[in-house]
Amino acid sequence: MTTQHSIRTAAVCLALALPASVALAETPSIAQQAQKGLESVIGDLTQRGASVPGMETVGPIISSLLELFGGNEPTDYCKKNPNRACALVEKPLSELDAMYRGAKAGPIPTGESLGAANLGSFGPDRLARFWQGKTFRPADAKHPKPWLDNKTFDGNMVSAEVEYGESLVDHQTSIILDYTNSDIRLARGIRDEIREVAPGLYLGFAYQWSPIKRSYNRVLPFALDFNKPAAPAPQK
Repeated sequence: MTTQHSIRTAAVCLALALPASVALAETPSIAQQAQKGLESVIGDLTQRGASVPGMETVGPIISSLLELFGGNEPTDYCKKNPNRACALVEKPLSELDAMYRGAKAGPIPTGESLGAANLGSFGPDRLARFWQGKTFRPADAKHPKPWLDNKTFDGNMVSAEVEYGESLVDHQTSIILDYTNSDIRLARGIRDEIREVAPGLYLGFAYQWSPIKRSYNRVLPFALDFNKPAAPAPQK
């Protein structure tokens, strides 16, 4: 595995739920950490039992990664890709929580979505440098359950199994996105859950497993819009 691929993979996982953030923060620079390779990051996390740190640690890490992969300024992702997910995740967290609790799980989606996530000052247009949604696929000969992969700057990667299960929010039924058997080892502590809050629009929360607390920490809200945006009206 090349150093560059290790950096890119770690960046994607950070954008999804920040599982490597402690290991990265404890080194002088992201570049230095990346040179050790992805396997050493995993080993480091295992030894430390790392949990998700506070925003005072996460923020500088994401800023550095954004600089590394194309700049720290917001993109025009939401403008170029009109979708309901961008507007949804800009709502206050208390409103999103209430909306989620009031929704049913809905059908397990299939196909490609436009996604948006929000991590405080790192809103949809900045996090879009890493992540832009998920593509859901039905079960097949290789995958006994429905599954997905994430749309990242490096193409579709970081798989998860999809099934109904108990929500960590209110113990009701949600659609669970389980990364336990993901093709990327660094992502295996991630657990997402989603519910349909409008036709074709799903609201979700990303969680990260904490070996120290022996429980999941909620990291960020995200949304997935499966309705293709309408083509712009022709100029007259």
